Amino acid sequence: MRTRPAKSSVRSVKEKIREKVGARKTAKTDILIRLLNPIIRGWANYNRHVVSKKTFGKTDHDIWEMTWQWAKRRHPNKSLKWIKSKYFQCEGSRKWVFREKGGNDRLTKMNDIPVRRHIKIRADANPYDPEWCDYFTEREKKKHERNVRSKRSGMWMRQHGICPICQLPPDGDGELWDIHHIIPKSEGGNDGTENLTLLHLTCHEQTHSARGLPPDASRRLINA
Repeated sequence: MRTRPAKSSVRSVKEKIREKVGARKTAKTDILIRLLNPIIRGWANYNRHVVSKKTFGKTDHDIWEMTWQWAKRRHPNKSLKWIKSKYFQCEGSRKWVFREKGGNDRLTKMNDIPVRRHIKIRADANPYDPEWCDYFTEREKKKHERNVRSKRSGMWMRQHGICPICQLPPDGDGELWDIHHIIPKSEGGNDGTENLTLLHLTCHEQTHSARGLPPDASRRLINA
């Protein structure tokens, strides 16, 4: 069975984008892009786990048409070549990237968001049974291997999925992690990956509390 984004959902997101574009006929290009990008990214991220690549491409084209009409309405006395050079830039092999010439923001394309198939959890798997710990750890590892370009996944791989406070992996699938600054920013620490580590949510709370910390917790964090 192949699940695709619902047609009603596709119509809804396009109508929402059309409404935003139509209501801001005189807005600055960067402002319009900042309004549209969260809608585009949010909808694409929600639907990227199904068969959606073709839908993403078609929706990107429909959004391009909306922005092209928006640009033409703003300059009825200018040539199409002039309008294109002002609002649609070349980036690599792409020649129609919606971004004003000299602007800082570019419109996100749904096709830039990778489609990731969700791997079904085995029906008999129990995250609270120690016998299934290796199974859920392997699932988590594969997830971060697919997303290794992200800062959080890179940190997870560097730590081998182990919390430096409790020295344990996640307790089941989907346990929350927090990003912790080894040297606090108030003491001169930065946001570089060398100063960051992933902790379980409860372990992170312990690091900011005077009680409940293991005696060697600070050493573990510095060596993470």
